[in-house]
Amino acid sequence: MTETADDQDAQVPDDGRAVQVLLDDWARFVWWGTDGDVDRVATADGQVLTWATVDACRRHARQAGWSAAPTGPSADVAAEDTVDGRSVQTWLNRPGMPLDPVAGLTLWNLQWDLVATRTGAYPPLNSVQARCHRKLTVANIPWLAGVDTYRPRWTAAELRCLRAALGTAVHTVRAALRPESRT
Repeated sequence: MTETADDQDAQVPDDGRAVQVLLDDWARFVWWGTDGDVDRVATADGQVLTWATVDACRRHARQAGWSAAPTGPSADVAAEDTVDGRSVQTWLNRPGMPLDPVAGLTLWNLQWDLVATRTGAYPPLNSVQARCHRKLTVANIPWLAGVDTYRPRWTAAELRCLRAALGTAVHTVRAALRPESRT
């Protein structure tokens, strides 16, 4: 992470981008990107920096001289620049409903990156957690497993694990980004 002169205690990814996070009934933007082998979010004084709009996030990054990852021509927020945790929340509250693997994976990954931002490393996974994460990854990127499409089938133990992991992800993201706790 790079420490910037404009934000005395700011820690920012080497190459970042504005990412919208949707949870509960709110939306916030974070500066999220790569820092070597770990993805992180921008922080200052140990707190995740958040903004109410994509323009405010990008303006702050530009004014602070943060390095932006290459992006497309659109100034709008692209789908790949959005973590929509609302469908995960719905899935957690309605057993039997199918999980959106894109929403599940991106929310879980954001939670990991929030932990990595604080600790410098991803949290360790047990074998069931690793299997669940791998299944979500392949559902999003099926060519990794040499298939065109992949729809995960979950065992009862995997569903319990997935519910626990994504429940933790919702709480972690909510605590770190909740609008009333940030400017």
